[in-house]
Amino acid sequence: MIQFLSNTWVNGSNQLGKDGQVNTQILILGVIVLVVSLILSLTFSKYLYDFKKNDSKHKIYGINFIIIFAVLNAIAIFSGILGMILFSNAKSIFGANSNIDNGANVAFAVIVTILAIGFAVIIGSSVLLWFGIYKFGIALDKEKVLFIGEKILYSKITKIIDDKGKIYINYLQGIRTNKRFKLSKSSVMGQWFIQNVLVTGHSIEKMNADEYFKNMNVLAKKELEEKQSQKAKEKK
Repeated sequence: MIQFLSNTWVNGSNQLGKDGQVNTQILILGVIVLVVSLILSLTFSKYLYDFKKNDSKHKIYGINFIIIFAVLNAIAIFSGILGMILFSNAKSIFGANSNIDNGANVAFAVIVTILAIGFAVIIGSSVLLWFGIYKFGIALDKEKVLFIGEKILYSKITKIIDDKGKIYINYLQGIRTNKRFKLSKSSVMGQWFIQNVLVTGHSIEKMNADEYFKNMNVLAKKELEEKQSQKAKEKK
């Protein structure tokens, strides 16, 4: 367990320690913050690059959210780097004009606070990316709805529903998994999608979205049979 009130300096070094030995727990926390934030940043950058590279004529960016995400990750990276720098130079920075124990404990508290901020920012940016993926950008190309890091094939969309101020994109993931994607009609992204929805080959229908999703398997199968029957009649 990490102990908060009995820290010292590493013998013959400026590093923060415990009983004269390197406090590896703090060092590991700093490395984790730095590595995780770098992985998150690089992953997002790759997704953003792929999104930008898509040649769709129908595309919109959520510039504000991209900037917010970039700033959050920059803070996390800075927290990890700063925490490790302070750890490595703790005695020089916090040890002057103070007794050994107090200086080390202050150093420990400051470094832990900085790393805690880094972890909090990582969690915040991850939640933003996970639950607000469409806020970063939407593109409609010839075969799919494309988000940053996610896509929905038009062929997998079963129905697009307008209900209670939201647009629900119902689709199949794989063969049997029913999923839906939700956009607010009042949002910029929602308005943009409504204006360009015909690119998907689907139209927006007004109905009870929850009821449809609950019975999606039956309704989707029935609708598919009707489409196949209609195509058969047209061939005749």
